Amino acid sequence: MIREMKYKVRCPYCGRDEVLADNKADIRTSIICRKCKKAFTIDWNTLIATPSKKVKKE
Repeated sequence: MIREMKYKVRCPYCGRDEVLADNKADIRTSIICRKCKKAFTIDWNTLIATPSKKVKKE
């Protein structure tokens, strides 16, 4: 069974890349845009993308 993706959240920097979801949830996800390579977080409860900084592993 293939689920229909109901929600789209676009990159807050370039607006060209989008992340898809089938439902809202009470979680946050860190994403790196495939187009501009900048990091952002998505709150899946409100569907708002906010800019963030990349963190290097030490």
